[in-house]
Amino acid sequence: MVAATVATLAILVAGFFILRGRRPFVRRFRADVERLVSPGRIGETLEVLAKSPHRAGTPANAAAADEIARRLTAAGLKPWSDVHEVELWEPVALSLALTKPVAKNFDLHERALAEDPATAVAKEELPFLAYAPDADVEAPVVYGSHIDAWVYGAVDPSSGTAAVLEVATVLAALADRGWAPSRPVVFAFFDGEEFGMLGSTRFLETRLTGADLPALAFLDVDSAVRANDLYASTTPGLRGPLAEVLALVNDPDSGKSLRESSGEPALPGFSSDAAPFLGFSATPVAALGFGRWYGSTHTLYDTATWLKRFGDPGFLRTATLARVVALYVGVLATPRFFPLRFAELSDFTNREIREIQGRHPASIGWVPQAARSLTSQIEGFEAGARAWDGRTRASRGPGKDAGRFDRNVSLALGAFGAPGESFGRGCRLWGLSPETGCGAVGLPALEEAVSRSDRAAAAREIDHLAVAFSRAREQLVIANLLADGGRPTRRVSAGARRP
Repeated sequence: MVAATVATLAILVAGFFILRGRRPFVRRFRADVERLVSPGRIGETLEVLAKSPHRAGTPANAAAADEIARRLTAAGLKPWSDVHEVELWEPVALSLALTKPVAKNFDLHERALAEDPATAVAKEELPFLAYAPDADVEAPVVYGSHIDAWVYGAVDPSSGTAAVLEVATVLAALADRGWAPSRPVVFAFFDGEEFGMLGSTRFLETRLTGADLPALAFLDVDSAVRANDLYASTTPGLRGPLAEVLALVNDPDSGKSLRESSGEPALPGFSSDAAPFLGFSATPVAALGFGRWYGSTHTLYDTATWLKRFGDPGFLRTATLARVVALYVGVLATPRFFPLRFAELSDFTNREIREIQGRHPASIGWVPQAARSLTSQIEGFEAGARAWDGRTRASRGPGKDAGRFDRNVSLALGAFGAPGESFGRGCRLWGLSPETGCGAVGLPALEEAVSRSDRAAAAREIDHLAVAFSRAREQLVIANLLADGGRPTRRVSAGARRP
């Protein structure tokens, strides 16, 4: 049984715009980031945010939003909010029963734990997951869809919120010490994620205009700590800068650099506020956090007590993540030339084409021939991409004219967008996995066409990709020419057909 309620969703955003300095961010501020991040402040923030259950649309969640705004203000930032009303469905009763081999009704209420006072509200809170607390199951259970709502949410989302607030506090302090980003930094705290990424979708919808991207990059911290190992997932282009940052920060347990222990990043998934950016645009996305899974997810037991005793004693991992994110933001926001590694896009595309053929061996006889025009355009793109990548490595200081080049970078990335396509197909390079429903795959439209042996559809998508690489190459040529002091002239590259 469910009841409909009208709730107010608030998207809290904080940004700051300051004068520019001269030295590369990491060289100047790495030690300051290490010193300024405070595990104690993170713990205090989390205790406040997770002190009561706060589903979207409840007064407790509005109080959490107010607290975030207060802390941003205290850090010297200027928060604002985008408020809109939606209809949310609130569960009022849940039931689970087995009919065979013996009929049995289950009590789905979670159990209060004497060692965790927060769980005293067990009888008042309906669980997110349908399971038998006593593990007394005598027959298979069909697990269907659910209406999502967290309870205290100490890990998901409060640990992530506390980490982002810590990053905002640290970067605001660095601004007082002379940090000079070349482009705006926005901290966004979205409401309604558990009900389907409502706040982040609204945020994106209001910014999807023209050929520009809504942002040059979106960094997502859904939960700071779920397990012990860093799990970093990024779209191509953001991986090189992240690897440089991870090499500078050590794992709190092993002492090794996170670059050594984290492995190669996968594509981000579609189960967090990264989903609208991935599903509707070609915005580069990175999702960061320690671990992917934890046993108390979306249950009554996701409390500050659990996090302090088991999940992250001393909040050392959350503090480590805050250092990573602060450095990563600085690396992306400070340089005159936005340090997106465009060559990663072409390398990713070539690799995905090979892997698609490997998964569908019958296509080996015709895909290479069909992809000749795409291969040619990728080769042309790579020259401009590697020139830009080399420029970003050689010049890491800030510049007042960064906006001139950011425009071309945005248009180059936007060339890979697919406006008007369904959710999960808003970018031609990556998209929603039809198998998992929340994972990501590379070249989704081409993968689908090849899997069906639909040569006509595959040819159309290859042509779209060829045009995208051609248009992106044009923008990189312009950006490199401007950076060299030249004046670009408008032209369209040969060999690419317009759709």
